[in-house]
Amino acid sequence: MRRGLQCSAVAAVGLLLASCAGGGEAEGGADDVVITSYGTSTSSYAEVAAVAEAVMQEDGTRFRILPSDTGVGRLQPLVEETADFARTGDEYWFAFEGMYEYAVPEWGPQRLRVVWTPVSRVGFLARADAGIGSAEDLAGKQVPRVTANPSADTKVQALLQAAGLTREDTNAVDVAYGDQPDALKKGQIDVMIMSTDASNVAELQGSGEYAWVEMDPADPELQEAFAEWAPAVEIDEFSGAPGQAEGESDWAMHYPLPIVTRADAPEEEAYEMTRRIVETYPEYESSTAMGQMWAPDRVPLVPTVVPFHVGAIAYLEEEGLWSDEAQERQEELLEKEEAMLAGWEGVVSDASGDELAEAWAAWREDNL
Repeated sequence: MRRGLQCSAVAAVGLLLASCAGGGEAEGGADDVVITSYGTSTSSYAEVAAVAEAVMQEDGTRFRILPSDTGVGRLQPLVEETADFARTGDEYWFAFEGMYEYAVPEWGPQRLRVVWTPVSRVGFLARADAGIGSAEDLAGKQVPRVTANPSADTKVQALLQAAGLTREDTNAVDVAYGDQPDALKKGQIDVMIMSTDASNVAELQGSGEYAWVEMDPADPELQEAFAEWAPAVEIDEFSGAPGQAEGESDWAMHYPLPIVTRADAPEEEAYEMTRRIVETYPEYESSTAMGQMWAPDRVPLVPTVVPFHVGAIAYLEEEGLWSDEAQERQEELLEKEEAMLAGWEGVVSDASGDELAEAWAAWREDNL
């Protein structure tokens, strides 16, 4: 694909790919792949579409991309086996441990596995006239409570906690993740959490002045808050995003938005997905602003909160990319999974409704 291809064009390719029938066999014998992702206006969707296009050009495999703005919407088709893979936010971790909206009888801990771990960068963008330079300035401001998206909302919680604030210190506004840019533009919220390279962030720049909220990675309070709420997050600099002058840099959260599948997915499918992502990387690395974050030498290949799939590990071992450290952490997570599955059986048999979520949270605190 051509260097500099815009996200909107890549999204259009993704929509075309999404029209292909999933779950069957493509012309030339290549299996179709169904994958869920964030909504069509996001940089995450554009990245998945770029990878899909590169793979299709390479071996004819067709992708059907199912977009959703909610974590449950991205995971439900995977769990129900109507999708083969999902690109997710932290909901892959929440579902693995049965947290938040997954602490219900219909869900509980899910046997999910990581296939690839491209990193996203997500920041807090504020209206320039709101006077928000740092997290401390969020007091009394209109701060989003991101609905149906605990992956985003827990990071808002972490930022508030780092500043010694709670929701009660702000004017909390319920808003869907994808509706934030419009709400920010209209003054319904003063700040939003969003990928630094989302197309709707770029579109905001013509409607007013906005600035990225400062985050000091050396701040121990910030480190502690993110270790509690979002342990995979690292705070790092970024530049070249919408709203930044040339040479200007700001701070953002860098963390994996992984490609995941089910533990019982065939080993060959996970192996092939990993191989295709790696071997077609030169074809899509420049197609989107964050394409380079899919590179084998940039993605984190030590499991953090969810184990890797055995098929992905097989490919990584062949390429010399799987380490002793990764294997040690893999085994720790597999042991944790077995403990959670057994613990859930006991908890769910004794509690229901709101009591179930509370009982499961107590079990996790006592046993993990």
